[in-house]
Amino acid sequence: DVAAAAAAGAVSPTTPGTPGGHDLPVADQQAMWYPTLRRTLVCLSKLYRCINKKVFESLSQEALEICVQSLVHASDLISAKQGQLNGMLFLIKHLLILREQIAPFDVSFAVKEHGLDFSNIKDAAFSLYQHRGRLFKLNYQNALLEFVMQSSPALTESYLDSRKDVDNRLKASCEQFVSAVTKSLAGPVQDFLDKAQRFLELSKQQGSKAKLRQQPFADPGKVHEVVMANFKVLDTSLPQVQRLMSLYLANRELECILFKPVKEAVTSTYKQLSSTVVENYSVEDQAIVACPSSEQISGLVNLS
Repeated sequence: DVAAAAAAGAVSPTTPGTPGGHDLPVADQQAMWYPTLRRTLVCLSKLYRCINKKVFESLSQEALEICVQSLVHASDLISAKQGQLNGMLFLIKHLLILREQIAPFDVSFAVKEHGLDFSNIKDAAFSLYQHRGRLFKLNYQNALLEFVMQSSPALTESYLDSRKDVDNRLKASCEQFVSAVTKSLAGPVQDFLDKAQRFLELSKQQGSKAKLRQQPFADPGKVHEVVMANFKVLDTSLPQVQRLMSLYLANRELECILFKPVKEAVTSTYKQLSSTVVENYSVEDQAIVACPSSEQISGLVNLS
């Protein structure tokens, strides 16, 4: 959704008030870009009108591939030093910028590469060893002749599309961010649901009459503690997530687009909790658990 919005022009990651922009002039925004990204784009912009289109496509494909690798490496370093969310948002921000900046180039950023596949040589050599007794036969069953015919390398073709690779990497990065934030905001509840699901499935397989509410981890009081613990997690983690999104993206619309699936996932987790409680606990136990409604969670999990 983030990539689609940027592609449609609904949001622009390099205009004031957008990723890393903070309402700065364009030149100052570009100075805040990661050096590899800035140099790659400067190089491509200078080469675009100076060389043959086919040559440019080949060079740009390789340049973009190396640029993305550099951004991923930098993201990993940031994740190790500053935390996973910082690294993810850094990568999302710069991939959005890269995606927007290469859009005006009237080239495909895709090249076809040819190569040789030598994988059949191993099988041919093994066959030669097995039939070494036929090395000196003077007919079509000669083992050496078979080896020469079977070990010829095959010509292969592969298509490399850097623009598509950027899109795929951006999509994967957004999905990883959504998954990580959802886990940080609904971790205690999801852990309980995983345990409850495993118990219910095992009880069904074994034909056991044991009740979920009778298990030490699923006592109504324990489940209420899980709910309260997750409220505390939401209270402390949500502002941190919002602060980081604002720091890296600096665009309200982009932040809302990226956060929407997080909100949906957290709300869905609480819906699953409510369903599990209703199906496995008495009315009295449900009152003890005090599971919030999906509407309450939806109102709580919002960007302020």
